[in-house]
Amino acid sequence: VKNCKIKDFYDGILIKDASDKAIVYNNKLFDNNKSGIRTQNVNNTKIFNNTIYDSFSFGPYLQENGIILEGSSYSTIENNTMGGNKYGFVLFSGAQYNIIKNNTMNNSDNDGIRFSGNNNNYNNFTQNILKNNDFYGMIIPNGLTTQYNNIWNNTFTNNGVNNAFEGNLSTNNKWN
Repeated sequence: VKNCKIKDFYDGILIKDASDKAIVYNNKLFDNNKSGIRTQNVNNTKIFNNTIYDSFSFGPYLQENGIILEGSSYSTIENNTMGGNKYGFVLFSGAQYNIIKNNTMNNSDNDGIRFSGNNNNYNNFTQNILKNNDFYGMIIPNGLTTQYNNIWNNTFTNNGVNNAFEGNLSTNNKWN
């Protein structure tokens, strides 16, 4: 999916249970209810150079995301800008071995990056900018079993509650 302008859908772009090696780039996604881009049980996806903003409704749980990876692995998320969403970027249950780099998550009504669900392991976060998010720049909440993530050389600026938080069951993650 490339060079599209996508507005007013439930998911702007949804890749689900089918296409490994999907490529999503140079899109503008805004005013979508659940997410700008969502992958579900898909591997080896490349998502880059997209602008995603104002994905927001008043639904429960983890709705209104810029990008969500759910059960998706071995993907690269790079050079995307997410702003004005409820959550900028979410790893949801079983997202593993992903590379998330050079993205900007700003002005989220909650968190820039949020881990949700268990087994979001072995991911690499590098050179992301997380700024002006109302709650956390990045959060791994209490009660989640998440491990072996590398969180290196990211910039955290002016996030409301705190720049980052790692919960009580999270182990062996490396931060600098």
